[in-house]
Amino acid sequence: MLYLATGEWIDDPTVSAEDFTKLWEQMVRPSLETLSKMVDDKKMGGVFAGQRRGVVIIDAASHEEVGSILANFQFPMLHHFNLIVLL
Repeated sequence: MLYLATGEWIDDPTVSAEDFTKLWEQMVRPSLETLSKMVDDKKMGGVFAGQRRGVVIIDAASHEEVGSILANFQFPMLHHFNLIVLL
């Protein structure tokens, strides 16, 4: 089954510029690398240019598998995902 997952970065006004550098290294970069690997694994996706949003089409056997895939992103608490089943 195919799923369209869109995500949007949620700004946290309590994060300072110094903290954001750590956040980038520990959470954002690994998540972008995960997205890149998903593209390499024949899942289609990317980040919208100039926006803090992205999209990926996931081929998975169940809702649970999609949840597991999205959980591999390092920043789920700073990201809002929408999931749509494609027919």
